[in-house]
Amino acid sequence: MSTQAPKHGSETVADRLAIAWHGQSLELCADRAMYAPDHSTLYVADTHFGKPEHFRGAGRPVPEDVTGCDLDRLSLLLTETGARRLVVLGDLFHAPVPADGETVRALRAWRDERPDVAVVLVPGNHDRRASAAISALELEVLDQPVVDGAFELRHEPPSDAEAGERPVLCGHLHPAVRLRRPGRRAGAGAGMRVACCWLGERVCVLPAFGRFTGCRVIEPGARDRVFAVGEGTPIEVSLA
Repeated sequence: MSTQAPKHGSETVADRLAIAWHGQSLELCADRAMYAPDHSTLYVADTHFGKPEHFRGAGRPVPEDVTGCDLDRLSLLLTETGARRLVVLGDLFHAPVPADGETVRALRAWRDERPDVAVVLVPGNHDRRASAAISALELEVLDQPVVDGAFELRHEPPSDAEAGERPVLCGHLHPAVRLRRPGRRAGAGAGMRVACCWLGERVCVLPAFGRFTGCRVIEPGARDRVFAVGEGTPIEVSLA
């Protein structure tokens, strides 16, 4: 991530935080998504559908109806924002799942209920193993990098050699920040870990949308901006 300071402002809109980044109006959603109102597009990353099914197959316990809960969250975001287009920035699936299995059936039913919403996938590393499931959903799948208006869309943040002229929206890292409790020193046990959106000068990393996924505490540059997401409105976090 670059350490140059982004030149952006922010404004609260209900449970979303409106920001300006590279001349584009964006809204950070509390429920781990980003909305571009000028293009009626909702961006999410790392949904990791099929992870519960994969874990159950290995005999590991999984909370009930994780897939249904995440689809309900997507439905609510589409309704609240009015988005007509949904872009998944990679890792739609976590692992290979049967094209006629419960996960794909749930996604297919969800998709069929929203024929007016265009669904686009920028494939991630996990999606390479789920080609049959992706084909069964009849999504628009785009090879990356994808030029999307003012942005370049990727799954993974670009290396210096891959960086182009456009700012990048991506995922892959499952970024999180550790919020320190008042009066506690910095350290591994000094606070709780919270998913975040990591905004650099040229790269914006979205939080993992899937709730049944892990996250990793990031080390942002001194001038990067970090927005904690979760309950309530996203908040900018000072890491000084």
